Amino acid sequence: MKRAWWTALSVGLVASVVVLATASGLQAQSRGQGGTCNVACLDVVEVFAEYERQKDLTEEMRTLETDTQAEMDRRRAQLDSLQATVDAMSDNDPQKVKRMREQLQLQLDTKNWLDLRQAELAREVGLWTRRMYTEMLAVTEEIALRDGYDLVMYLTPPQELGYDPDAVKEQIRARQVIYANPRIDITQAVLDKLNANYRAQPKTQMLQIGP
Repeated sequence: MKRAWWTALSVGLVASVVVLATASGLQAQSRGQGGTCNVACLDVVEVFAEYERQKDLTEEMRTLETDTQAEMDRRRAQLDSLQATVDAMSDNDPQKVKRMREQLQLQLDTKNWLDLRQAELAREVGLWTRRMYTEMLAVTEEIALRDGYDLVMYLTPPQELGYDPDAVKEQIRARQVIYANPRIDITQAVLDKLNANYRAQPKTQMLQIGP
């Protein structure tokens, strides 16, 4: 187990060295051609967290969850009412079987409705996450070309290491950039451009989910 951990870590370190060596090689090559390889970094998580479209989407999701809960409460109350009616009926009552079928049908309808609602929400979240990421890539490229960056790296803010050995190993493996000078961090520039583009668009409902 110990050897496997050091092997995995060594592979990660070697990969980091290769990335650094490649970047250095590009820089040296560019210098030989009379230029430099300019590198920037981007905090993708921060961009998603502060993108106004994401915030509006989150609000729409909260509203949808509230509406979904209200509909579920209504259906549960209806089911409880049917259950009370069935419980009060005599087994000899010919209407009892009909009421029991109505109750079962309502249970099935409620389950199907909830499954469909959850599937639709997952689909919408997936579609909008992909769209927002595509927008972020386009703006990042625009800013990189404008400001002369040749390479933009994924920046992960440092986190305090815990004490669980497996968690610590995972945190170490997940680091993609060990250090980045704040002056090459284009996160705010990308975020400002994304929000400006979004504010310039007509405000429309993003989640397209049926009743």
